[in-house]
Amino acid sequence: MLVAVEGIDGSGKTTLARILGNALRNLGYETELTQEPYLYRSQIEGAQHPATKYLLFLADRLEHTEKVLLPNFHARKITITDRYLLSTLVYQVKGEGMNPGIAEWASCQGAFVPPVVTFFLDIDPETALSRIIDRDGKMSEPEKSRLLAKLTNWRAEYQGLAMQDPEGIVRLDASRSLTDLRREAVTLLAQRFEKLPEAFRPTQKRGEYAGRG
Repeated sequence: MLVAVEGIDGSGKTTLARILGNALRNLGYETELTQEPYLYRSQIEGAQHPATKYLLFLADRLEHTEKVLLPNFHARKITITDRYLLSTLVYQVKGEGMNPGIAEWASCQGAFVPPVVTFFLDIDPETALSRIIDRDGKMSEPEKSRLLAKLTNWRAEYQGLAMQDPEGIVRLDASRSLTDLRREAVTLLAQRFEKLPEAFRPTQKRGEYAGRG
């Protein structure tokens, strides 16, 4: 089963993905953490034209699907990915004006695995900017202004997508503690797993965690 964690930079998605993976392993689920870009990060970072970057992201997802997502899906293993389909819609389709039809075509060609749920970590852009500066170092005032404007736009796009699909995209308040976020996410995942047909539920090795608190 695939779980996607999405949100603007500085929302804490990478940290939550790691914590969520550990929590699910402690419950006995076979779990693998992954992220996008998966294979072509250096090529994507070096691309100058938005269309080149867009196509590289889609190529990267096809490889990701073939090498990680589909094998784990067939093995009934949980995969948690840091960024997935929504990032393409927010950053390339909405942000750069790329044609969504190309992503739809690639989706059909690669048989992308649909997430059982996508967690959208929603956070105030000012808070996200502060976290980014703490992580990456100082920025000039013009750089801060430009990045804050982008973060604000990207957040609005994520919020719009979440409103369109409230069942598939679950908004989590990323200003809360990681303990609260983990508890809410794990509880929701357990509920989602119970709704799946038995043949599609992730494998849970009960003997490995019996007696754990």
